[in-house]
Amino acid sequence: MNKRIRSLLLMMILTLSLLGSGFQTARAADRVAGNGRPYYIMVNRTMNTVTVYGLDENGYYTVPVKAMVCSVGRGGSVTPRGTFSVGSKRAWLHMVDGSYGQYATQFYGNYLFHSVCYSAANPSTLLTYEYNMLGSPASLGCVRLQTADAKWIYDNCAAGTKVTVYDDASSPGPLGKPDKLIPEITPAIDNGWDPTDPREDNPWRGVLVSEVSLSAAEASLTAGERLSLTAALTPSTATLPQAVWSSSDPSVASVDAAGRVTGLKPGDAVITVSCGNVSDSCTVKVDKTLLPFTDVIPGMWYYPDIRYIYEAGVMRGTSGATFSPEISVTCAMAEQDLSRLAEVEGVEHPASSAAGAELDPEHPLTRQEFAVMLYRYETLWRGRPASGFAPLSQFTDGKTVDDDAVEAVSWAVGSHLIQGTAQSLNPTAPVSRAQEAAILHRYLLYRQSVLTD
Repeated sequence: MNKRIRSLLLMMILTLSLLGSGFQTARAADRVAGNGRPYYIMVNRTMNTVTVYGLDENGYYTVPVKAMVCSVGRGGSVTPRGTFSVGSKRAWLHMVDGSYGQYATQFYGNYLFHSVCYSAANPSTLLTYEYNMLGSPASLGCVRLQTADAKWIYDNCAAGTKVTVYDDASSPGPLGKPDKLIPEITPAIDNGWDPTDPREDNPWRGVLVSEVSLSAAEASLTAGERLSLTAALTPSTATLPQAVWSSSDPSVASVDAAGRVTGLKPGDAVITVSCGNVSDSCTVKVDKTLLPFTDVIPGMWYYPDIRYIYEAGVMRGTSGATFSPEISVTCAMAEQDLSRLAEVEGVEHPASSAAGAELDPEHPLTRQEFAVMLYRYETLWRGRPASGFAPLSQFTDGKTVDDDAVEAVSWAVGSHLIQGTAQSLNPTAPVSRAQEAAILHRYLLYRQSVLTD
């Protein structure tokens, strides 16, 4: 065998050995004993994630302490796989492509950990498009990081600290893959700085969220009901990054971009709000199942009212699968619902004229007409004295109430059965079935409060 062939074979053996070490190093932190350094750095090339391990009580690097999003080498500029050691460091380093990197920490030859690149050795000259590519292959072989993460390695990982670069498409690491502090620096918010740079003169300071706290840690919902969570930001003037809401099980409880949570089926779901790398959570417990009506939308304002009045037996669906919450209530519908209300309250059905027989059965009721029917139910049908009248002058259209309806509407307003909007009572507006359910729900609660008093 000539020298050239032996040299080629030796190179192949060394290459296979290096590749083999890469395949074996995905769990190197579980096996390598402490070498006098507090940390061991693992770089998952496939997932563009760095995980730093600390020592356990037996002196092995098994304790994950920090994860970082990174960018490894792009096509044609591969970050080498294998196990290496931290070497020299530079606070600013001029790169081969003419750019500059902060907090450069060498780990193998010309391969380093360093910040996203700058156009000059100045922290206000960030190449923003490079920052926006963090989390995907983008470098010339080095491991790029947010400035704060590059500084952390620079400050905490001394020469001799072991670094393993490996591939694992199944998991980024035990701490997951963190998001960038700002998901994308758009031209509208670009100020030339890395948002994580710890310098006092970083213009991002004061607008970045350092802590987020939810208005509740636990909550209970009935399926179909909605809860609005609010997130308090620290500092209170912080505007970035914007809050991102998520649910651990959207089939149990969903959440929208404003923090409005809707219960959907029995179970538990954890609602989380995240602002960059800070977050808070609320555990939501949902009971019962959704109503059997396809047109009663979960989370709508009327859902609790329709559930209450439907389960009480006062109102029924317009079919087995529909409730028709938006259609107008006719006189005949209201008569029938008030008849069921009487049954729920345990009284006999009186003559229909006590409520609204003088009206055409198919006549769509207005708000003031429904108030008259309910007032007659209270005073004539049930024979109870009415109380709690309120002046209608508080509404800009209070004087438009018909004279023969003023007493009934005044009672309905004073008893909180009918509520105006934007200082308007809208007495001649039609009553929908959803609104009727709300009014009857309030009426039953009103009667309970009267009996309690």
